[in-house]
Amino acid sequence: MTVVIFMLLTACGEAAVQGGDCGLSFLEEAGYEIISLERSGTITFTEKNLNDLPHQQIWAVQNVEPEYYLNEPLVTCTFTIRNHPHDIMFDKGVTLVTVLLSGSEVIGGWSSPVASKDTLIGAPYSIDGRTAEEVQN
Repeated sequence: MTVVIFMLLTACGEAAVQGGDCGLSFLEEAGYEIISLERSGTITFTEKNLNDLPHQQIWAVQNVEPEYYLNEPLVTCTFTIRNHPHDIMFDKGVTLVTVLLSGSEVIGGWSSPVASKDTLIGAPYSIDGRTAEEVQN
């Protein structure tokens, strides 16, 4: 397990430096099995792009208010995982999850069922698989 974590942190590159472990510990503590780190990067939310897709859909599944994070580059780390509600719901066996970090703090993220290696199904869900309507209620 130590070797796998080291490989993931090494692959995470700059985001690992900014975001600690790219949200790996957060996902493991939530009970997800990490298959691989797919990519890392940044995303910035502005007042303008919060009204446009995909930014609007991504923020709709967060549990935090956007005002605190506007115009701040947030680190994103996308993992393929198992043991997520989508694995069974969509009968694919794996789910793509993106962890959203401000500095080293996990502030949220989103999940997407995987139709094939390069195709995701529908709008993003919360990191734990809830729809925007379920998160907002």
